[in-house]
Amino acid sequence: MLQKIKAQRGRIFLFLILLLTAMLTLSKLSYQGLGNQYYTAAVKSMLSSWHNFFFVSFDKGGFITVDKPPLGLWLQCLSALIFGVHGWSVILPEALCSIASVAVLYHIVKKSWGELTALLAALFMALTPIFIAVSRTNNVDPALVLVCLLALWALMTAAEKGSLKGLILSMALIGIGFNIKMLQAYMFLPAIYLVYYYSGETKKSKRAHLLIATAALAVISLSWCAAVDLTPAADRPYVGSSDSNSELDLALGYNGILRILPAQQMSFQSMDQAITFVPNEGANAGLFRFFNAEMAGQASWLLPLAVFGIIALLIRRYREDKTDHTFVTRQLLLWGSLFVPMFIYFSISGHVHRYYLIMFAPCLAALAAIAVTEYFKYFKCGWDTEENIWHNVMLPLSLIVTAGVQVFVLLAYYGQFAGVLVPVIAAATLAAVGLFIAAKYLTKYLKVITGFALALALVGLLAAPAYWTLVSIHDTANVITPFGGPREVSSPTNNGIRIKTDDKLSWNNKWSTGGDMNGDLIPLNMLNYMMAHDNGSRFLFAVPSAMYAASTMLDNDVSIMPLGGFFGFDNPITTDQFAQLVQKGELQYFPVFQMQDVKIAAWVKAHGSLVDSSAYTTKPQSPMTSAALYDLSGLKMQ
Repeated sequence: MLQKIKAQRGRIFLFLILLLTAMLTLSKLSYQGLGNQYYTAAVKSMLSSWHNFFFVSFDKGGFITVDKPPLGLWLQCLSALIFGVHGWSVILPEALCSIASVAVLYHIVKKSWGELTALLAALFMALTPIFIAVSRTNNVDPALVLVCLLALWALMTAAEKGSLKGLILSMALIGIGFNIKMLQAYMFLPAIYLVYYYSGETKKSKRAHLLIATAALAVISLSWCAAVDLTPAADRPYVGSSDSNSELDLALGYNGILRILPAQQMSFQSMDQAITFVPNEGANAGLFRFFNAEMAGQASWLLPLAVFGIIALLIRRYREDKTDHTFVTRQLLLWGSLFVPMFIYFSISGHVHRYYLIMFAPCLAALAAIAVTEYFKYFKCGWDTEENIWHNVMLPLSLIVTAGVQVFVLLAYYGQFAGVLVPVIAAATLAAVGLFIAAKYLTKYLKVITGFALALALVGLLAAPAYWTLVSIHDTANVITPFGGPREVSSPTNNGIRIKTDDKLSWNNKWSTGGDMNGDLIPLNMLNYMMAHDNGSRFLFAVPSAMYAASTMLDNDVSIMPLGGFFGFDNPITTDQFAQLVQKGELQYFPVFQMQDVKIAAWVKAHGSLVDSSAYTTKPQSPMTSAALYDLSGLKMQ
């Protein structure tokens, strides 16, 4: 019996790690409410018609799309079709994708590095705080991570066999990723090109293989975008967050180049003042951004150990004989060409959200695991040569440096938790290093001592990230721009938005305390009045942006026209086009809010009929919800 358990212990440990991941991603999903209501409302609208489903329309009336391509949201639609539209039902596919990602990473690493390294990589990824935080929302990044990891799995098979089919499959999966979150999927492309070109085992032309696979990538990536852009604008929703009503423009602009450029202010002229939004998450750009107050707790706990993993690959690359040369080159290209571009991107981007770091989690986890097991293997060598002495130093050095960064840099921002975590990290790491050194002199018990020392070191290094991860399941996350760890230590810009009015920086409490911009911004009595007098128009009423509409759409079966898209910065309709839409009888009411397109609001005031406020009671809680209601149904052309 014990022999059978020992033979299956790898599978048992993997099952336990996957069970841990499932517990972290699926527990207490009710805490997430309706999730990111922008996407949840879109799922509800998409299920109302095939037209809305294909074009990923945010609203039931098919006026404007969400700011993402369809595949991730189609997965959520499938779940909502089976279980109904709930917060947990749209989050469920993302959570399942994250569990699958841990399993896929395990298999990728195991094939090259063995079971222990693979188990450590899976565990490290499962305990990366931002990985779990994002997996507990209906943002589509977990689905993207899964298909990108599957692309790496196909790549490694393709490189080992020189397989064109495997390479095409790898590129096709990245193309599928493009249809989940556009150019973000291409962060994995450098690894695919470099690994196959420099380490692919084929006698045929690698250039030809890559050209064919690139063509497949382009076709799959752009197929849906082309279908949308070739559809006449009058027959589909406006492409939200684009400048030219084009999905290709959305991919290259808002979901592409904009994410690399420095942070830019986005201004909107309201009825009586200019309002400026300033994206500002991740604090100042720079090579040390991973260690600042906002970013430190998300994915940086094992970052130093991951750097030691790259060093381990370099050591092995220049140390092993030619029989190992291709293998090590392939591994160095794979993980190095993931690590370097992502580290640079997250360091310099002026329009980054912390939850994008989920893309970095597999690479960091794999490299950290490689560092531990490679240096552990070196450590078990003797002291007989100068080279072995140096290699023996690397294991304790990597542990001490990683623990030191956690204690003196990362936890320095979180004083209230340092009092508990610092002693655990310091005691466990120092004890582990001491045992490793002692094992060199107690060779009779080498295996037992080093095994116990390694377990102790892992307890120390994982104490802080494990705590940061566990906190995510006990607190309501910011489901639009999620982050891991305790809420009270986060920056006041934890949703990445500042509002500037009248040249003075002011904070909207709803947006700056970890809230997700979801909420009832439409006065309830006004809403009840409009619903009671609904004449069946395409849109019951219009609002400045999607954040005014999402909550109301989810609570009621009502069609709302979000004039300015997600934030209110889109220009999907001109004043003349709006007038024509009203004259066709497609819009019944128009609440004029403070934060409102000036020209259209002025047209409504000039032509609409003001509803006597005595017909409803409005007690606005903030200037943003202050509204006068206009009835436009009398303007319908007979």
